[in-house]
Amino acid sequence: MAKKPTEQPAAETDGVSGLMATGLSLAQVNPAGASLGLQKGDTLQAINGVTFTQGIKTLRERLPSDHSKLCVLTIRRGAMDFDVLTDTHELGKWADVAPPAERPNKRLNPKALCNWELFKSTDETRPVYDLQPLPVPMMALIAAPMWLAQTRLWSALATQVALVALSLPVGMWVAGVVYAVTSLYVWRASRALFRADRIAQGLTPFAVIAAPNEIAAREVCEMMEPDLTYAFLYREDAEDQDDPDKAMAGG
Repeated sequence: MAKKPTEQPAAETDGVSGLMATGLSLAQVNPAGASLGLQKGDTLQAINGVTFTQGIKTLRERLPSDHSKLCVLTIRRGAMDFDVLTDTHELGKWADVAPPAERPNKRLNPKALCNWELFKSTDETRPVYDLQPLPVPMMALIAAPMWLAQTRLWSALATQVALVALSLPVGMWVAGVVYAVTSLYVWRASRALFRADRIAQGLTPFAVIAAPNEIAAREVCEMMEPDLTYAFLYREDAEDQDDPDKAMAGG
């Protein structure tokens, strides 16, 4: 009988396409990557919750330059993993690195998430954070004053109220036009208004993460920066400490 040939061990592949397994890391970050809060050294762990070890060619196929597809990238920074939504692979210069360890596949639906911009204080005596959703909120258009109050954009709210009030003596229809125009401006500039206000308060953008809602986004932020407190909870705590009656009641 002919001797059965022994099988030779194969080189490590990604187990899906048969290609050599490889990881990807950002060696340089371009403006598109910076707008998503990405940093040099961030490594790609998964796409839509599935471990990614197929290299730059496959990444280009999954995320073409025409922005026709939206994916959730799981990024590792240090010991922390977080997700971010993007519709392009052109986030900087990707370099080959060791492939990421296989992880339990947890499918993520890009349509169920949105990107959140995270801010943190530069003042060590006030260790707080805040955040905003990056999709333009429809509420900023249909109920601009309510949205401005909800997001504590008091200067912008005061400006809109003043402009509408000044136009009232001319006529209700003029006031209505002024309200509509200012609401349209608030809607279009909502992200910039929020960002400028928080920067003026001493906060700076430091990351963008994908999450299904604000509670989940805050949980991720607190894992990334465990020493920070949500800005408005911090203010309430500070007010309680400044009020002797509340402090005694709490004690």
